[in-house]
Amino acid sequence: MTNDRGSLFIRHSSFVIKQMDILFILIPLSVVLGLAILAALGWAVWRGQFEGVEAEGERILKSD
Repeated sequence: MTNDRGSLFIRHSSFVIKQMDILFILIPLSVVLGLAILAALGWAVWRGQFEGVEAEGERILKSD
């Protein structure tokens, strides 16, 4: 939708959000999400989730 000056708006429920204003929500949200992903990866490395990944492949190939 456009107003009389030609700028775009998103109408949702009973309020109007300018398209640039949504960036004030999305940019911090993406930074927090990125930090959460890095924290999860760091936790997995710290807890030893990636130790001995070759051992599992060798175990499968060995015949009993």
